[in-house]
Amino acid sequence: MIVTLSESWKNYFQTITNGPQIRIVENIVAPPQEGCQLWNDGKCHLLFLGKVCKEKGIFDLLDVIRKHKMEFEGKVVLHIGGNGMTNELTGRMQQDELRDIIVYEGFVLGTQKIDLLYSCSAFILPSYTEGLPISILESMSYGKPILATPVGGIPEIVKQGENGILFQPGDKEAIYAALTQFVCDKEQQKYMGKKSAVMIEPHFPNNVSKKLDKLYRELL
Repeated sequence: MIVTLSESWKNYFQTITNGPQIRIVENIVAPPQEGCQLWNDGKCHLLFLGKVCKEKGIFDLLDVIRKHKMEFEGKVVLHIGGNGMTNELTGRMQQDELRDIIVYEGFVLGTQKIDLLYSCSAFILPSYTEGLPISILESMSYGKPILATPVGGIPEIVKQGENGILFQPGDKEAIYAALTQFVCDKEQQKYMGKKSAVMIEPHFPNNVSKKLDKLYRELL
């Protein structure tokens, strides 16, 4: 038996193998923990967690915020956590005077990561290539809407208009449209967040362990 993490990987292995059993077992994610509420300012706080690089689309997002800075000021704050091209990131933040809208949190883990996930309004990942990002699963476990690209296994866990908004990699106009649609609609934020919390349940340890146990028993 071959065990994969997503439908897209299952389809791939079906093309390169000679008919074995192929099953999907969801990528495991820890249940959410109680965090500290970091902000209560009425702004939409977006969170990006991942490698700071062009492939993750973070600089596309910076371009959108720079172009529409006057519109987003006082309404949106983007928190960026991760390592990579951090000098370019902070340099562009300073050059484009984005420090009132963008906060570089550094490489986050532990309680800082929990607090950010607990407090943010939504998670955003405008990536060009992905498998099945743990960062999205973690954000969903905290009941957060997802703004992302439909690459890799993302469309299997982020459903357009249900628990998130999808846009094509590199499409800055679509990123802008998603942001404006999302930021202005508080009810949509709540609805999508509740959907994420329900949709992530198969990824929790108890449910994954039951599924693995069933697979082993079938094989035995």
